[in-house]
Amino acid sequence: MRARAQKERWREEFVLVGYEMKWTVNYFMHQSNQWIARGIVSDEDQDRGGSAYAAKQAARWVAIAKQAEREFQRVNEHYRASVT
Repeated sequence: MRARAQKERWREEFVLVGYEMKWTVNYFMHQSNQWIARGIVSDEDQDRGGSAYAAKQAARWVAIAKQAEREFQRVNEHYRASVT
């Protein structure tokens, strides 16, 4: 019974880790979208420096999301990418 319970815990953990991988990538993309929104506000205020910085940060968060997805796919063959 203990072995069966352990097996079920590992199965549950496997499912949870898959969700955590997706949540991580979604968080990175959320951060990118936040910086895009800040860039739009900077554009409206004609703040070129702020707009350039926001674009740089948005690109940084997308790069982090893509890197995370590459690593998640490398370690988990069942992981499906959501960032293109």
